[in-house]
Amino acid sequence: MRSRFLIASLALLIAVVGSASGLELTNGRMRLVLFDSTDRFSAFYKSAAGEWTPLFYSQDPRTTVLEVKAGNTVYRMGDTSRFQGAVTKTPNGGQIAWTSSELGVSESFSFATSANASEADGVRITIQVTNLSSNPVKIGMRYLIDTSLGEQNRIEFMTPSQGSMTNETQFTGAQVPAYWISPNDSKMSVALEDVMRGAGVTPPDRVIFANWKRLNDSQWSYTYDPSRNFNLLPYSINDSAVALYYDPTDVEPGAS
Repeated sequence: MRSRFLIASLALLIAVVGSASGLELTNGRMRLVLFDSTDRFSAFYKSAAGEWTPLFYSQDPRTTVLEVKAGNTVYRMGDTSRFQGAVTKTPNGGQIAWTSSELGVSESFSFATSANASEADGVRITIQVTNLSSNPVKIGMRYLIDTSLGEQNRIEFMTPSQGSMTNETQFTGAQVPAYWISPNDSKMSVALEDVMRGAGVTPPDRVIFANWKRLNDSQWSYTYDPSRNFNLLPYSINDSAVALYYDPTDVEPGAS
């Protein structure tokens, strides 16, 4: 989130609250809610003033979604009847897991503390896909993240080498930056930071910053247009998002 973090061992004190909406987990400055009705999550950051700020679009958590491509089929986790979903508490946080006859998919959440912080100020997300079939399968992933902080002041996204983006932007391969930031204001009082390179981090093969609806409607394939901004007239105005792509690779039966 605000600071990049180095993760070693974490001693976690997690407050767990069960509710009709799902599993709520709080640690330090971070709060997670895993919704068992939709198999989605929300994340919040506690500011210095004690206010909980949503780090993603919070009015509908379904707009941030994990997609898994197996062969030529793309599955939107939480939106397909082919998979059974379940939300569970884990020793270090929580997990959303989906199972079909062909695949097992898990999205695990654990709290993280950045190098200069005294308490948890980030979340590590670990995704694992297991081939449950008897044949090799090409498996890839796309993580569509619906941001909202940067939309408040039109500082949509920043990277180590680039200031505020105003148009669709794509990075591939070695060009993928170490991180991107979406701040709520120019002072970065609260900011969402996605770490894409570093110890224990799997770099995406491609990252696209674009209008949320254009990315969402495309599902997997997407051709970015650097002449387009983050609007899609007439309804989707100043609605930015990020898509992280992990290219399909061969996974043997029983492997992950």
